[in-house]
Amino acid sequence: MVRGMVLPVTMTFQAFSAPLGNVYSALAVGLLCIGAALWATTRVHETFHTDMDFIER
Repeated sequence: MVRGMVLPVTMTFQAFSAPLGNVYSALAVGLLCIGAALWATTRVHETFHTDMDFIER
């Protein structure tokens, strides 16, 4: 997943770089990535009390 996101993140940085500059473009892309990571973390289901003892068929 991480290697697959290098190209979209780089392209987003380059797209933001012209109007915002390098520093604010890096800030915007970084906040976007951190926001996406936090959103994804809230969507992960907890398996602590889940019975993981199952039989594959």
